[in-house]
Amino acid sequence: MLVTDMDCQMQAERSHIYVSPPKLVEPMRHRIKISFVIDLIETCTAGTESHLRSLIETLDRDEFDVEIICLLPNPRTVADSFPCHVHSVCTDNQPGNPVSRFLKLVSHLRRRRPHIVQTYFQEGNTLGLLAAGVARTPIIIGTTRNSSLPGEIHHRILRQVSGILADKWQCNSKAVWDREKNRLGMARSKLVILPNALDLTKFSPPDEERREQVRRSLGLDTRQPIIVSVANPRPVKDVSTLIRAARHVKEQYPLVQFVVVGTGPMLETLQQEVCSAGLGDQVRFAGAQSDVTPFIAAADICVLTSLSEGSSNSVLEYMGMGIPSVLSDIPPNRELVSGLFFEPGNEKDLARKIQTLLTDASLRAQLRHEYVSAAEEHSSQKVFALVRGYYSKLADEIRRNSGDKAFRTAVG
Repeated sequence: MLVTDMDCQMQAERSHIYVSPPKLVEPMRHRIKISFVIDLIETCTAGTESHLRSLIETLDRDEFDVEIICLLPNPRTVADSFPCHVHSVCTDNQPGNPVSRFLKLVSHLRRRRPHIVQTYFQEGNTLGLLAAGVARTPIIIGTTRNSSLPGEIHHRILRQVSGILADKWQCNSKAVWDREKNRLGMARSKLVILPNALDLTKFSPPDEERREQVRRSLGLDTRQPIIVSVANPRPVKDVSTLIRAARHVKEQYPLVQFVVVGTGPMLETLQQEVCSAGLGDQVRFAGAQSDVTPFIAAADICVLTSLSEGSSNSVLEYMGMGIPSVLSDIPPNRELVSGLFFEPGNEKDLARKIQTLLTDASLRAQLRHEYVSAAEEHSSQKVFALVRGYYSKLADEIRRNSGDKAFRTAVG
């Protein structure tokens, strides 16, 4: 689902028409070197990190030589789990200052001479883009996977300036595409949508027998409503709204159970909020999970309360498993599915929508069918074919320009 033409994209309300992936060119003697620059890798399961891992696994290693560059210190065990070399500019495990990180990154890029630098996150999309420009990288790609802008004004200004250096920009939803097109002033041909992929062999609808089995294995009551939210407790995920909504749902369903899957900086605060609200028996925090499928399979309803998203992996997972959901009413969520949406931050509206789903079996069945059908458009097979085509097209562009001095330098 690679988008390079908005006229084609607007022909459908919720789905996009994408160009066919180009044919692979004949391999050259030297592999194309790609450096992915990211702030840090805290976990393998978060959205961007999971996307990056899948992307690297998808690329043909006979054609591409791949590395990740982290600008900030990250857990070594996490970095070691990625399918390529992970380099950190903070060799002494100390972050230092931005100027120091920038100079170290420039030095590394000049030594490695990658053909492509692609950047992620706030510092990657500022210092990373600037460093790639200074190092004269042939192709520089910025990436936006969330629809919110950096909060601090100086970050916004720096990102605007550094964005000028990008030759191309990747987004993962139309909402992000629209915003970045206006912000960056890039030609349509330079902006693309590479959507998130979903492994439908893993995220598939559970039958009732499996649902009961996983509920028992997780210590959940098989007879009471179970509401699941897969979200790392960070401010943008707004899990607090779910906790406040739980108090209202409890009035009609006293034995309802809420399960939050994920970990993050707000976890302790949210746990205290649950205790203060007297919801200790209703709300459970499952922490980080390498496999979230049992929790989603156990759910009657799933919820996402995010204030901002690019394209939510959690929503895709709910869709693939056919779990009817209540989602925050933001454009990226509406791109993925139809159904029940609530006003972001409004716990009463969220509670009403949850109660509606719990009482309306026909609506749950309708959403289940729609979700499973819509999820097929995000299958790994379809998306990865387009991803491989996109990067092979970049490789072809490098080869066509191999006569230019900057490209010869990178290949050399």
